[in-house]
Amino acid sequence: MNLTTIDWEYGTGLAFDALVLEAPTYEADVPTAPTQSGYVAFDCTSKATVLRLEAVVSDLGLYGDPEAGRVEAVKTKLLMLQSNGTLLKVSTDGGIWDAMVLQSLSWSRSGPASTLRFALVLRQVRLASVSVVAGAPRAGKTKRMADEAKDKKKDAEKSGKKRKSLAAHGRDTGVDTIRGWLNMGPSR
Repeated sequence: MNLTTIDWEYGTGLAFDALVLEAPTYEADVPTAPTQSGYVAFDCTSKATVLRLEAVVSDLGLYGDPEAGRVEAVKTKLLMLQSNGTLLKVSTDGGIWDAMVLQSLSWSRSGPASTLRFALVLRQVRLASVSVVAGAPRAGKTKRMADEAKDKKKDAEKSGKKRKSLAAHGRDTGVDTIRGWLNMGPSR
């Protein structure tokens, strides 16, 4: 039987004397509504892996060498890891799980006073890689936005000059016709 350990970055790791229970849970959201034929597994959404462990720690130590205060030291370290949300690597006989967070922690004392049985629930965190785009636009208008604004302004000026030119030559610009239609109507 391999040693069950919990390791973390910048940490020395924790080792348990015995592993009583190891129960990984893999779940997915599966559509329950009717689906078309040719159903593809991509319609399912995987959930984070959950790992339930029950482990025993005693002051007798891993190899029968008494270590006074070991149980309290392990309990204190687990409480700190749980409250900080530290990413953990868990190694057991059943496998190795990376990017786990201690979601739930409880313990019970049975047998000798120097022995604790811990119940741990660890949940895997999905880590996403993030990249920063170099040369992101500054606050305010980008060059493209400024160019579009200039083009709109030029178009507005051109259409205004064109209307004035048509009116000067006696051509209907459409404005007078619309005014005429609005004023016309059934006489009272």
